[in-house]
Amino acid sequence: MLDLKFYIYYCLLYAGTS
Repeated sequence: MLDLKFYIYYCLLYAGTS
């Protein structure tokens, strides 16, 4: 579960920097 949350958080962060 934590992995999924971390993955989403990372994805959002990556999209924000893009």
